[in-house]
Amino acid sequence: MAFSLYHNDSEIFNLPIAPLRQRIISVFEKKLNEQLLSVKVDTAIVNISGFIGKPEASRKRGAHQYFFVNGRYMRHPYFHKAVADAYEGIIPTGEQVPYFLYFETDPNKIDVNIHPAKTEIKFENEPFIWQIIAATVKETLGKFNAVPSIDFDTEGLPDIPAFKQKQSVGPPKVNYNESFNPFKTSESVYSRSQTDWESLYKGLDKLPDIESSVKDISATLYPNESSMDKSSLHLQFKGRFILTSVKSGLMLIDQHRAHTRVLFDKYIEQIRRKQGLSQKVLFPEVLQLPVSEAVVLESIMGDLISLGFELGDLGGGSYAVNAIPSGTEGLNPAQLIHDMIYTSIEEGNDV
Repeated sequence: MAFSLYHNDSEIFNLPIAPLRQRIISVFEKKLNEQLLSVKVDTAIVNISGFIGKPEASRKRGAHQYFFVNGRYMRHPYFHKAVADAYEGIIPTGEQVPYFLYFETDPNKIDVNIHPAKTEIKFENEPFIWQIIAATVKETLGKFNAVPSIDFDTEGLPDIPAFKQKQSVGPPKVNYNESFNPFKTSESVYSRSQTDWESLYKGLDKLPDIESSVKDISATLYPNESSMDKSSLHLQFKGRFILTSVKSGLMLIDQHRAHTRVLFDKYIEQIRRKQGLSQKVLFPEVLQLPVSEAVVLESIMGDLISLGFELGDLGGGSYAVNAIPSGTEGLNPAQLIHDMIYTSIEEGNDV
């Protein structure tokens, strides 16, 4: 059937009658058309149809993952684990693939009253359905050659002779030199002359105290700083941690987490004061969003501006990134905004 959606008197969707695959592409993004594989299996317990993503369509966040039962949307972590296990070893750890799976089953064999929002559903034969999902996804990946094939190329491998049934097998022959003695040598044995080590340490007790000398030098270099700051020692461990001494013992600081916390407090303060510092970009990057994500972007646009982003609406879900927050140079601004949109969709929060 046709479908139209309006938000604040603005048309968000106007979808004509179309097959399921075309409807998914119209709602989300066109590039999904090349990333989806068809799934269909009919059993006595449940009928499953829909689409799963190719391994190269995996991403760390924002993957479109949807379950429907008898035409109704549902969430099912147990079945999601079945799909994820089917991709284990095929996609990088921590990434997700899109899927749109539709279940058709007897309504008397499901319970929709286990969650107040009616989005989680209990099936009568969940372990069997779990196995059906995992097997179906693996079969689909293999059918469309979406998994790596086994390489039978023997070039460069050692030549292992084939076993012959009638050939007699004897013990291996070992050749060795009976007269060889590893402890016998014709060279003279090196002997080191005795050294009077105690004479090397004479006079060390007369040297000045190094620690007091360092304090005196520090005092002349930093006369205006407190003695507590001068005596504190900071060491870097494996390029990731900072070690420093405190009254209670030793403090270990994660550099990345500490830097992240400093930036977090900085940007929160900028949002509160609405005084974000922007850095203009020489070549604006174009951000292309589907309609569903463009609506979310408009809802968080105020926070993005407070952070220092400057976006220009080009129409049709396209935005030009004209400025980025100061201190984010070197990052991908489009991916950064995408992550903020995905977080807002998943958690329902602002930036």
